[in-house]
Amino acid sequence: MSEKKKADIIIGGNVFTITGQDAAAKGDRIAKLVNETIYKVKTLQSSRALGWENVLTLALINLADDLIAEQDAKGNLKEQLEAAMHTVQPETPADTSNEVSGEYAALLKKYRKLQAKNDDLMCDLMNLEQEIMDLKEQLHE
Repeated sequence: MSEKKKADIIIGGNVFTITGQDAAAKGDRIAKLVNETIYKVKTLQSSRALGWENVLTLALINLADDLIAEQDAKGNLKEQLEAAMHTVQPETPADTSNEVSGEYAALLKKYRKLQAKNDDLMCDLMNLEQEIMDLKEQLHE
């Protein structure tokens, strides 16, 4: 079992400590994605008068929307991959078999990339949810 590591990241000017096996490796990416999403929400004309909690909620909604889109794309690639696997027949001539194998390899590569991005987005979503809970707690103090 590998040891959980800690990393400090800055989100919206606040320092947060995240933990995980690859916290240090993903910490900068997480902070960048979250801060960029917050910045995009804050610069929208319609959200300029919103409080910090609502800005974070909208950022969370945007990240969740991105996550769902990635999950849908992953599901579509998985279906394509499964369909490609079922079309491979042992009696298929070598030239078509190589073509299907190439398509399979390309779909598998896309699937793995989407899986990694999905994992990153899930981590971002959990971090944002924790940040919102922490900010709500601060507001009630």
